[in-house]
Amino acid sequence: MKKYLSLLTVAVLLLGLLTGCMGTPVVVNDCTCPDEGTTNSTEPSIQTPVVEGAVKTGLAVITTATDSTSATADAEGAVKLDSTLVAVTVDDAGVINSCIIDSIPATVNFDTTGTITSDITAEVPTKNELGADYGMVAWGGAIAEWDAQAASFASYVTGKTAAEVAGIAVDESTHPTDADLATSVTIAIGGFQALIAKAAQ
Repeated sequence: MKKYLSLLTVAVLLLGLLTGCMGTPVVVNDCTCPDEGTTNSTEPSIQTPVVEGAVKTGLAVITTATDSTSATADAEGAVKLDSTLVAVTVDDAGVINSCIIDSIPATVNFDTTGTITSDITAEVPTKNELGADYGMVAWGGAIAEWDAQAASFASYVTGKTAAEVAGIAVDESTHPTDADLATSVTIAIGGFQALIAKAAQ
């Protein structure tokens, strides 16, 4: 029980850091840390759209916690969070005329007493800011880095409605199966589709 309380404490602190580094908060997510080896996702929360003439702007954020570990006498514990963000502008017909996708990967380490050992003042770059340093191409042999794939998907959904985005064909692991899309996007897009639907509302 003690190790789960430690994980929960660190997760709450990390979420506070993430929302604090992004300026005025527009989204609040609750996160329950999972058991080791499991994944937990919060339901996306959305910003109330701001009407600018015939265009509405929406923002959706979802945070997942994966591969979190407990601290032991030999190794620090870690809470790993990934907050994915989608912003869209939508016209009166429900057509997306711009889309931006980004993600914040963050890890906080802690010891057996629950004391955070990471530098909590350090900036956490987004995957778009990391660019090639994120390492998908170097370490995994991906066809393109995460930021390029996210930008390609954002471009692909521009001109579509949220319903059309939700209907993009994917396999059981939510990787795109559309031949044209799969030439530039090989990462799972299920989370993007859900976030775009929320943001477009």
